[in-house]
Amino acid sequence: MMERYLKNAIHMKCSLIEISLLIELNKNYPKFIAIDDVQSNEDRHHIAYYLKCLKEKGFVEERIGELYKIKKEENWYLWK
Repeated sequence: MMERYLKNAIHMKCSLIEISLLIELNKNYPKFIAIDDVQSNEDRHHIAYYLKCLKEKGFVEERIGELYKIKKEENWYLWK
């Protein structure tokens, strides 16, 4: 499961810090994630960039302001 998630994220040219932060934030699937919940400005920037990449590829399903909904697909977490 994790290997597939990492391969997909790496394919999208995301850094390991972005991937690890998203995995940490998304432990309690399903829920909305707010970028503002992340303490570090740098980390917020990484997550925002990751979400932007996914949105460009058509994987962001729902966004309300700075809230994003995560969806589970094929036994791994994907922002869709």
